Amino acid sequence: MTRARPGDHPMTRASDRATLDRMDRDELRPLQAPLKERYRDEPEAALVTLLKLTERYCVVLQTLARSPELSAELAAA
Repeated sequence: MTRARPGDHPMTRASDRATLDRMDRDELRPLQAPLKERYRDEPEAALVTLLKLTERYCVVLQTLARSPELSAELAAA
């Protein structure tokens, strides 16, 4: 049996998020099952994933709250 790693979960892949927006719970459950099984078997793996996601969201929030000043120029080559 191949186990899903946290980074392999569809919820973490941007390309799959649009598909998940249109899924119902019966379609989503089989996708989540391997990850949920892993987290039941290895609770520390769930904590690692939670910490990674928390860090990611904190970085996004900090960027939105204090956005860096950006500028861009278009020049002919």
